[in-house]
Amino acid sequence: AISVDMTPFTQTLSAGGSLGVFDVELGNEACTGFVSPTPTFVFDWEGEAEKLVIFFEADADTTLIVRDPNGIYQCDDDLDGAKNLNPYLDLTPIPGGHQVWVGSYAPDVIVDGTLTITGDTTVRPEPLTSEMIDQ
Repeated sequence: AISVDMTPFTQTLSAGGSLGVFDVELGNEACTGFVSPTPTFVFDWEGEAEKLVIFFEADADTTLIVRDPNGIYQCDDDLDGAKNLNPYLDLTPIPGGHQVWVGSYAPDVIVDGTLTITGDTTVRPEPLTSEMIDQ
């Protein structure tokens, strides 16, 4: 289990898969990308925190999907449009199991990066711009 005193928690992960998120009814139009059917990462949250921040940093454009213990899906594509393509979610923490999927933009394209989970709302992923990807 992860609690606020264990954060920031980071984990190196590989994003992407063959499942198009747009083909799955998650009840949230912000959800996009290609993911694996099984979660990229699973964690239990415990304890008190004002916010739960989750983001992914990579050298390619990725998407982020989090399913909270109540079964609600929250998703992000770009933190700040073209200024930062890394996905970022600022959630109300709920104790219990969370499932995380990190997606890529084409089927079966795998993108390695780092997932960060923290209670610190001032932390942001490193900027990733389209110019940085094109090089």
